[in-house]
Parts: sequence; C-alpha cells; structure tokens
Amino acid sequence: MLACNRRILYINILVCLLVCFTIFRSTSWPISPSNLDIFLSTTICGRLIRHPNLALTTNESIQLEHQIQTYFSFPKDCSLYTSQKTISPEELTYPLAFTILVHTNLDQFDFLLKTIYRKSNHYCIHVDLEAPATLYEAIKNQSSCVTNIYLPKQRVNVTWGQFSVLEAEHLCQQELLKQSTTWKYYFNLANSDIPLKTNFELIQILKLYNNQNDV
Repeated sequence: MLACNRRILYINILVCLLVCFTIFRSTSWPISPSNLDIFLSTTICGRLIRHPNLALTTNESIQLEHQIQTYFSFPKDCSLYTSQKTISPEELTYPLAFTILVHTNLDQFDFLLKTIYRKSNHYCIHVDLEAPATLYEAIKNQSSCVTNIYLPKQRVNVTWGQFSVLEAEHLCQQELLKQSTTWKYYFNLANSDIPLKTNFELIQILKLYNNQNDV
C-alpha cells in the first residue's frame, strides 16, 4: 500500500511539473533566482517540488486536480493527420501495423505517435485499465481525427513482465485484424519507445526479410 501511495505521489509530481511548465512557459516563467524562489514558495507545484512529502490541504488537492484535468483535456488537434508530409508510393503500398501500450505520460505518447504516424499504416492504442480516465479520454479524442487509429473496447490492467502484457497485445492484434488484413508487418511498442528508423527505412529492411519474422 505504501509503495502504491508513493507511486501515485511521484506520478502527481510529474504531472504537476508538466502542468506548471505549460502554465508558466510564457514570460511569467521564473528565469531569475528571485522569481524562481517565489514560484517554489507560492505555488502548489513549487511546494511539491521543494517538499514532496508535505501533505496538501483539501482545497489545494482540488485545485491541483483541476489543473491536471485542464492539462489532459486540451482541445482536439487534428493538424498532425491533416498536414501529413507527402508519403512515397512505396509506403502507400506497404502498410504496417503498430500496437502502443500506454499507461501514463500523454506528452510522451503524443511525441511517439507524431514520429511514427502515416496514413497508410494502422495503429492500435491500448490504454491501461488503471490509467487516469482523463488520459484515456484525451487519447480517444485525438484518435477520432482519423480512421486508422483504433482503441480496443476491452482493456486490461497491464503489469510489466507479467502475462497481462500479452493480453493487451492480443487485444490489439485482434482489433488490427478486424480493421484490416492488408498490413505486412506488426510492431509492438511501449509508450517509452522511440524508433531509430523512419517508416520508409523500415519498409526497405522488412522487404529484405522476405515475409520472415524478427522476434
């Protein structure tokens, strides 16, 4: 129970930092020592950074929760999909399928998807069953921009290194096969993964495999 509470606290601190960066990244962001001291002394985020074990009051907890929900419920932005760069004919005729397992960190997921998204591919996003509802709704909101990103109706609580990881993968594999059978290869990614090859480079490598698998 103690470990669980500590994990929740760390997650709140991380989200708080992201919220505060979003709020203060304008000219009000503390760039001098005096402003930094004011920030650490007078804001909820600053108190959590300076005193991570300090309990928040009820009003402060409500205020922090409101800031977190505001951060997660940003307006839907479909520009990632509508302003896609030109895709080569080879990419259009060689679709790939991806599963991404997500349990936290919306910014990290957003960066990964921006990196690997192509309109010719297919993507299944499994959001952990115990992830914040606001995280799930934000990803669901973004995925509604296009028809090649899917969220499985059934979700599981994923524990890394356990069978539940395979369960989540299987749910997405079923969803991908239900949506399309034209994709050539399947990739399973975690939210923290970053590919080292472009989509075009991956296709060149996969063609050399000649329909063989790389496990």
